[in-house]
Amino acid sequence: MNRESVLAAFRRATQADAEAAAYAPGRVNLIGEHTDYNEGFVLPAAIDRGVAVAARRATGDTFTLHAVDLGQSCAFSRLSLERDPQHPWADYFKGVVWA
Repeated sequence: MNRESVLAAFRRATQADAEAAAYAPGRVNLIGEHTDYNEGFVLPAAIDRGVAVAARRATGDTFTLHAVDLGQSCAFSRLSLERDPQHPWADYFKGVVWA
C-alpha cells in the first residue's frame, strides 16, 4: 500500500484528511535473531510486506482505529486500555497509548 492509497483509505474511513502518514517495511532475520544486541552475527533483510499508517490528532480520550486490510474498526478510551478479543490487532496501538 503506497502513501496515496493509505491517505485515500483514511479519508474514506473518517471523512477527514490525515495529519501524518508513514510506512515501515517488514523484515526477516535470516540469521541472528536476538544476537544483534549481544554483538553476534545478523543478516536482516527487508521483505515485500510492511505497515502503513495514517493518523490525525485525537480530541478527547477516545481513539478510533480502522484496519483497512482486515475490514475492521474499533474505538477505545485511553482511560480503559483492556485487551479486546474481537480486535487483537488494536493491542499494539493501545500499548503505544499506554506508553
